[in-house]
Amino acid sequence: MDTEIYRKKYYRLFNAATDAIAVLESEGEMTAKVVLMQAQRTVEEMFLDADSEDRNTIEASESKKRIDTELFF
Repeated sequence: MDTEIYRKKYYRLFNAATDAIAVLESEGEMTAKVVLMQAQRTVEEMFLDADSEDRNTIEASESKKRIDTELFF
């Protein structure tokens, strides 16, 4: 996984924490909790999507290597 995906996840969580602090001061604990839970789900989905993309890239690369090897022999 490249550093760009981690950077996006970090900024998403950092912004959510900042939003939750503001919401906590103005609207209360429950709304702040919702903001944080939504961010948690979003970042978790980002991790799962990135893992899936990594697996697909690896599988495609391995498949190409098999085809290249079969053509060679």
